Amino acid sequence: AITRFARGVQDTVIPGRATAVANIRLLPGCSIPQAMQHLTDAIDDPRVKLSVRGRASEAPPVAGVDTAGYALVSAVIRTTFPGALVVPSITAGTTDIRHYARVSRNLYRFVPSVSTRTFSGNGHRTDERLPVENYQQYLTFYSTLIREGAGAHSGLPTD
Repeated sequence: AITRFARGVQDTVIPGRATAVANIRLLPGCSIPQAMQHLTDAIDDPRVKLSVRGRASEAPPVAGVDTAGYALVSAVIRTTFPGALVVPSITAGTTDIRHYARVSRNLYRFVPSVSTRTFSGNGHRTDERLPVENYQQYLTFYSTLIREGAGAHSGLPTD
């Protein structure tokens, strides 16, 4: 997404230079050089210069769904949110989990969220908030996940 764009300072003067900043989220398997080449090919204008600025990081690996970690997260979701459908997906945002990619290939990015007809979530938007009635479920999810992950097994179902 283009997150910043700068150009001339007057409506009646053609600017000699314009700059844009794009926030790019890489899909698993796509590298920074591949993304830069794709942008270069898509823009197809030698006058446009591209560069990587700031903190750039490769996409973290895709975590397995046939692991003890996924089974644990799934079991805690099902216990905390009865009736929830647990399916793997890709997180569009970059999270701090990328810093742990050297520790484990199976890094699960899950944030509990309850969507209803009246509340579908509004993360990173104006008036970002969590429904008070679901807050206790979120706390229960994380405390159960930590206890179970640390070995204090309570016999959660894992199927």
